[in-house]
Amino acid sequence: MTEMLPALFFSLALMLFVSVISGSYSYTYPFYIVLAAFAIAAVGNHKTSFSETDSVPDSNLRRRTIKKRSFSILWSSAFLALRIAAAFFAASWIVYWQKLPVSYNLIFFIAVIGAVTGSLFESIPSKIDKNISVPLGAGMTMWIFEDFRYWVSPEKMVVALVFSFILGVLAYRAKIADVSALLSAALLGFLIIVFSGLSWYLLLLTFFYSWRRVYKV
Repeated sequence: MTEMLPALFFSLALMLFVSVISGSYSYTYPFYIVLAAFAIAAVGNHKTSFSETDSVPDSNLRRRTIKKRSFSILWSSAFLALRIAAAFFAASWIVYWQKLPVSYNLIFFIAVIGAVTGSLFESIPSKIDKNISVPLGAGMTMWIFEDFRYWVSPEKMVVALVFSFILGVLAYRAKIADVSALLSAALLGFLIIVFSGLSWYLLLLTFFYSWRRVYKV
C-alpha cells in the first residue's frame, strides 16, 4: 500500500495543478473531477484488479518474471461497481460542498466513464506506473465528457453498461478478446447506447459479426 502512495499523490498534485491553471481559461478542469479520478485510482491494488499477468520479483536472479493469473469476471465486476460508487460520492461531495450547478445524473454519467476508462488503462501492459496512468487517464476522459453536459437517466446508464459489459465478457469467454478488449468494448458499447440508442449498437454488432463471417477472422 505504501509503495503506491508517492505515485498516487503525484497524480493528485498534477491534476490539482492543471485544475488551478485551467481556472484562467474557458475550459476549466473542475475540482470535483480531480477528486473523482483520485477516488477511482485509490480504490484497490492496481496489480491485481484487471490484469491477467502479475510481475513477481525473482530474488535469486534479481529480475522480474511474469506469472499468469486467471481473470475473475465476478470480482472485476464488483470492483468496477466499487470504483463507480467511489467516483460518484467523491464528486458529489465536492459539488454539494461548493454548491455547484451540476446535476447528479451528470456526475453518475462521468463516474461510469471514468471508472471504465481507469480500469482500461490498468489492463493495458505498460511501463508507466498504474497509479499515474489510471487517475490521469480517467480524469482526462471525464473532463472531456463533462464539458458536453449530456446525461441520461441512471437506469438507462446502468442497463447500457451491464449490457455492453456482458457482451464483452462473452467475447472474452469465447477467447476472441482479452481483458483490455473487454473493457474497450464495454466503454464503446456504453457510449453508443447512451448517445445513439440500443438499435445502433445492435446494428454495429450485426455488421461486426457479418464481417467476421465473411473474412473468417
